[in-house]
Amino acid sequence: MNVTTKLPIMDWADRAQPARPLRIGLVNMPWVRNHTPSIQLGLLKAGLTRYGHTVDVHYFNLDLSARVGTHRYDVFSEIASDRVALLSEWLFTAAAYGRLDDDTEYLDSVDERLFALLREHEVTMETLRELRGTVLPEWIDELAEQIPWTDYDVVGFTSTFEQNLATLALARKLKELYPHIRIMCGGANFDGEMGQEFARRFRFIDYVVSGEGDLIVPVVVAHISADRSPLGLPGVSGWDGDRFVTGGQAPAVKNMDVVPTPDYSDYFAALDRLGRDRALVGKSPVLLYEASRGCWWGEKHHCTFCGLNSLGIAFRSKSPDQVIADLTSLTSQHHVMTVQTVDNIMDMSYLRSMCGEIAERHWDVDLFFEIKANMSRDQLRTLRRAGVRSIQPGVESLSSHVLELMRKGSTMLTNVRLLKWSRYYDFKVIWNILAGFPGESDEDYDQQADLCPSLFHLEPPDALGRLWLERFSPNFDEVDGIYNIRPAAAYRFVYPDPEINLDKIAYFFDYDVDGVVSEPAFERLRKSTDEWNRRWAEGPAPRLDYRRGPDWLTITDTRGERRRLITIRSWSALAYLACDDKPHTAELVARLLESEHGTSVATQRISAFFDECVKQRLMVTENGKYLALALPENKYW
Repeated sequence: MNVTTKLPIMDWADRAQPARPLRIGLVNMPWVRNHTPSIQLGLLKAGLTRYGHTVDVHYFNLDLSARVGTHRYDVFSEIASDRVALLSEWLFTAAAYGRLDDDTEYLDSVDERLFALLREHEVTMETLRELRGTVLPEWIDELAEQIPWTDYDVVGFTSTFEQNLATLALARKLKELYPHIRIMCGGANFDGEMGQEFARRFRFIDYVVSGEGDLIVPVVVAHISADRSPLGLPGVSGWDGDRFVTGGQAPAVKNMDVVPTPDYSDYFAALDRLGRDRALVGKSPVLLYEASRGCWWGEKHHCTFCGLNSLGIAFRSKSPDQVIADLTSLTSQHHVMTVQTVDNIMDMSYLRSMCGEIAERHWDVDLFFEIKANMSRDQLRTLRRAGVRSIQPGVESLSSHVLELMRKGSTMLTNVRLLKWSRYYDFKVIWNILAGFPGESDEDYDQQADLCPSLFHLEPPDALGRLWLERFSPNFDEVDGIYNIRPAAAYRFVYPDPEINLDKIAYFFDYDVDGVVSEPAFERLRKSTDEWNRRWAEGPAPRLDYRRGPDWLTITDTRGERRRLITIRSWSALAYLACDDKPHTAELVARLLESEHGTSVATQRISAFFDECVKQRLMVTENGKYLALALPENKYW
């Protein structure tokens, strides 16, 4: 019998006061990245210690990295295509289920391109079988027996993407050996009905927390400390005897300033214990930080492909003063100046406050933020002065029509402008091109393929791929043209259990779709992006720079096979520069030349000049607007 309970609004801090302090172990399992601590567990530790509990965070991902070798570990933690094949998850199936099933059908189902990529990293089929059948089950057994688990009242696991089977493997083993320990699981893999189904099927998990854990986890622990069941608290699901109790979603934090600075002391202690050279091999630690939650754009226009934070999309951010205080504390404590924010999107108010404060302090900080692609040149300069060196601007496409289908709120010109000034200010830009949105056409992709050679001097995309269908995304249940939605085929191999409902636990889905780009048109774009990436990989990166004189421009172009020098004089130079910062129409440029320079030029002459610049790949145009592509040779910071 299933029971759903709802409790009245309560004061979470008061409810979190424990009857006695508990000893709590928090666990970070593979295959998350090894060069960053877990922000989820760092926040939970900081929150729980506020109430007097003793908390240890176990970074078993670091232990496995040291055991199998960092290079091999990185292969399974970094390969993006693994998400649909679930290869990293599959490697833990024998450890999770206590049996080694035949692997032939699964391996036959995996795309050969993934195996080719693995072979590039010297990972063979024998490697996969050895890991799955021997190395990982033995490692789980060692973890369960070598750590003094009996010291803990509660053991909590966080699980996102490829952490789930490793989490289930160790949780099952701990419950078998130490049945008195309360096992608690949370994280993105346990959000919504996914978490409720995992709690229903895997009874060695005592409590599943679905949603944000900041407020509810201390309350759960307080209930345990008083020998009371936390089942039925908002967000908490599990079995109470023969009753299965669900609590829906956990309460969300509304005031981000109450969220503590994450405690990463256990991560750095683990690095010291294992040896950084052994656990990381050439990589340096990167601190994770959360300045905001949710998405201010998604609140109004949820991007159709995005499945992140759908159940907590309301945007909330820390005050600039709190962000500065947190960054000061983290970087001072750990002497690490590379910080990646995990925010879905940057709070634009930080441009007016936090960025200026960091710039004035002259910290040698290396920050990463996800931003909106419509940032201006001035805004990008502000970010760069504040130490932001890497950005993920959500470019996603160079077709305005496809961007409209995505609900991105940007255009081709918006994205090209972002890439242009990002190159000028030396940002590392993380961006992809996505395809497969109902309503797109081959023309959308032919246009992008034709555009790419004009942009060879700008940073190329990291990847080109077709749409992944994710739970919680609008494409999952709102967009016409996507149908026959079913769990990704790999789930039946990762969860070979007839009792589990794959429709409820899957995050990635296979599907059929109508009205999308054909394979030949998609491959034409792939050929263009491959050439773009090849030009950058072989180096030096292509250039399209201008040197400015009193009444002329000299443009150096190395994007093609031969180096070109192009000189533009008189009003033509002024007109070109008028479209430097942002796109303009020829009509507007004519007015600007008249008002700012006293030069009268017919709109038709400007249009003809701009069209010739487009032909020469010196400008791009759309809907009558033109954007200059050449970058200033000098750095006008």
